[in-house]
Amino acid sequence: MHTTSIKVKILKKGQSKMQKSNSKINANKDQLNKLVSAENIKYNKEKQNIRSHEKTVKEQVEQYFKELKNKLEQSHETVLTSVKSDLNAISLFTNQKEDKINEVQDCIDLSNASEFFKEVMKIEKFTEIQEPRTKSSYNSSPKFVPGNINQSIIGSLQDDGNLSAEINISLVINNVYQTELDAIVDVSPCLDQSIWISSGAYGILHRVKPEGNNLKVMSECNIKIFRMAVTPSNQLILSVEGKTRLQQINNTGELTDSVYDVTPFYPNANHVVSDNKLIVGAYGFIGNELKRSAVFVMNKKGDKETVYEHDEHNQPLFTYTLRITSTSTGNIHVVDKISGDWSGKVVVLGQEGHIINQYTGHSTINKSESFKPGDIVTTPSDNVVVMDPVNHILHILNDNGHLISYFNTEDIGIKFPFSFAFNTTGKLYIGCGRAAGSQTKEAKLYKINIEGF
Repeated sequence: MHTTSIKVKILKKGQSKMQKSNSKINANKDQLNKLVSAENIKYNKEKQNIRSHEKTVKEQVEQYFKELKNKLEQSHETVLTSVKSDLNAISLFTNQKEDKINEVQDCIDLSNASEFFKEVMKIEKFTEIQEPRTKSSYNSSPKFVPGNINQSIIGSLQDDGNLSAEINISLVINNVYQTELDAIVDVSPCLDQSIWISSGAYGILHRVKPEGNNLKVMSECNIKIFRMAVTPSNQLILSVEGKTRLQQINNTGELTDSVYDVTPFYPNANHVVSDNKLIVGAYGFIGNELKRSAVFVMNKKGDKETVYEHDEHNQPLFTYTLRITSTSTGNIHVVDKISGDWSGKVVVLGQEGHIINQYTGHSTINKSESFKPGDIVTTPSDNVVVMDPVNHILHILNDNGHLISYFNTEDIGIKFPFSFAFNTTGKLYIGCGRAAGSQTKEAKLYKINIEGF
């Protein structure tokens, strides 16, 4: 009996070890499946990029050959015109000379002396006809010299790093703060560690400062805002409902007009790149219908340096911009709402304003609920995180907008994440909303330690 007990204990120990191993293998399997998914997405995107560039190059080559043929045709016509002009002059001279020769012969043939001398006097004046001057040389059509189609024109494949199965994402709650807001639709940490939090359409803006496990309200303002961002000089830039000019709150708490005006558009997203640059998302109307959406890159004077509204085929780039962030490479990531149920995508613009990727969610993550991005932020390591509030998912993308991992905030007890931002020390603040139909005014703000992205 004792021996049996020992054997059972050994078997249970072995079973536990196998279960742990199985759990570890399953976790590894999940990571590898994520890599397969990410690699397939990247492969299909790069394949599409090659096809798109191939089409563009073909169109450009055809256009260039057309221009070459037109240029050759024009040059040929110019040369022929020049030569034919001299030919016409010679033909005219020849005809005139022939006429004079015939007149002279007629005079010679006259038998009447009186008539003869009368004609001679006329003819002698015109026998000397000026010969036409022709050019000594003529231009000719240019010679075609074939060029080389090289790698710099076609493009090349470059190493983009290795796939790694070690994607260890970690989010650990540092603090939880209770508020009296309906929802925290936007959060913007300041340089002095205070935090601006907004309830968006509910119309309340607070500046708060953490004190232990509580938030001290430093100031309060009743204002409906779409988006806000803190500048390096600690001013708050606001996209306010119904205004074409962005507002600002300075260090003394005064609300004034900023230099940033996007008339006839209405700003609803703004992202501070530096003290010298602001990126603004805005919507516009044609008649009474919402028909336009654009992204403006503006300098500190409020000048519009670049406007992104249409692609090279004059098609709209966006349906309705919601949120914006950027990476150190200059890529701009725009959350774009594409339907009335808040389904959307992330449009990634390269430095020249061309779309280099569109992220529309993941087939597994968004199997039962479509991708409905609510907020977007760039991490200290230059990845991009997209908030998917309905699914409680953080989609983690690389600089080009490809999924590299994801995290379910319910795993650490955070429900309905709605907004987020990093403070100057690299801590992540997550502001939450509430379940549909709920009337509670107790939105939570989480301070998070992150690792792995």
